[in-house]
Amino acid sequence: MDTLTVTGLTSRMHTVCVGRFLIDLPQAMRHETRSANIGGFWVAAVAETGAAFSERVARRQRELQAWPDNAPHPPGAAHLERAQRFSLEGFEVHIFQFGRQSLKGMDGGRETLETNIRHEAYAHRDGWSFDFRIDYSDPEDFERLKALIARLRLVEPGLVPDSPGLCLGPGIFVDPLPVGAGEGMGLFASIPGRPGLAMVFSSAGRSTPDAETRLQRDVRVDAELPLWVRALMTKLRHNKRSVHGIEGDEVVERWQEPAGVSTFSFHWEFNGTRDDVLRPFLHLEMSTGHPAAAGGKRVPSPLGEEALLALWDQVVSSIRVRPTRNLDRVGAPAAAPGPGPGPGPGPGPLPGDTAAAGEPCPGSGWWQCAADGKGVRIWGGQRQYLKKGKRMPQALLLPQQTVWEKLRGLQSSREAEAPTRWTLVDRRYQPRPAGSAGAC
Repeated sequence: MDTLTVTGLTSRMHTVCVGRFLIDLPQAMRHETRSANIGGFWVAAVAETGAAFSERVARRQRELQAWPDNAPHPPGAAHLERAQRFSLEGFEVHIFQFGRQSLKGMDGGRETLETNIRHEAYAHRDGWSFDFRIDYSDPEDFERLKALIARLRLVEPGLVPDSPGLCLGPGIFVDPLPVGAGEGMGLFASIPGRPGLAMVFSSAGRSTPDAETRLQRDVRVDAELPLWVRALMTKLRHNKRSVHGIEGDEVVERWQEPAGVSTFSFHWEFNGTRDDVLRPFLHLEMSTGHPAAAGGKRVPSPLGEEALLALWDQVVSSIRVRPTRNLDRVGAPAAAPGPGPGPGPGPGPLPGDTAAAGEPCPGSGWWQCAADGKGVRIWGGQRQYLKKGKRMPQALLLPQQTVWEKLRGLQSSREAEAPTRWTLVDRRYQPRPAGSAGAC
């Protein structure tokens, strides 16, 4: 019998901002979203008093100044070369440049000499500290790091920010960001006192998509497993799953462990696109059977299979792009002032926003409906171009043809019982050329 009920868990949910996305978690779950990689800079947030921050930074500066004498270090490497303290957007900021190294290499048979240097920064405001680090960088990254810190703002507790940018724990790096490179974020969630269940949600913007999708990789890995291992696994789900217009892969497995313990693994993954920060690599994982301590025995899940599936469905279906204002600035790198293109789209719905059948379309663009199922198509396609002001249509479902219908060239149809929900997936004023939006 379940020691928790999924109703109890999901009756009180709260929204968490992770990077450019939102996800709803049970309030009973403790979560951490305090580290990221932004443009090559590792960033972490920690709750800390001002006095503790000052003491920690002073201690670190003393360590760096003494580094060549009391710590392993390549011969001839320089110690702390540059330290700067200043105030920025209400933050007390310290930046250190140190550890210069000259590295010999070969290029086309010719010997080369490259310079590598390290940077660290520490920022504090109102009980929160943010640490920055990059281990392999150029001297010019000192200014790049300052520019990144200049985009940091604290977020009022309990509020979801509406400025475009990257959420990180208690803060947000508002667009336009100066680094213009990768955006890696992660969230870990668990139930205090119940180690048998855990969740991880991660995103990686501006990353190169994998050659294999999750479903393809899963098939390949399963084929490589010994037969006796495969016999311990039951595939509960293995299919595409669209979440707010993002077509991802879903894999759910049950494994039979020794002593009769069943463990479960849940995965939803979107392979991502290289240049769209609102369509990054996304991965949500939920798993059970984690030991209470490293090396210990696996702990049974506090929820049974049906309850786990219900919890999973509620959390995965909540993943969505965080609504923001100033849509034209989302994901844009900082640029020098100068002439540029005309103004972007005005106010209106954002990708991930929804509207129901019968309501006026809030904005022109490609809308996707979720009123489909296995073997069921939708008249006109699951993704359709709808114009602002027109009534959102009720989906006409086209079930899979029977053999008799195929012989007679017939196609039955029916309307969905509930009003169709449409999700905006591509905001633009003109439809793509005919044939570019596929049907289900």
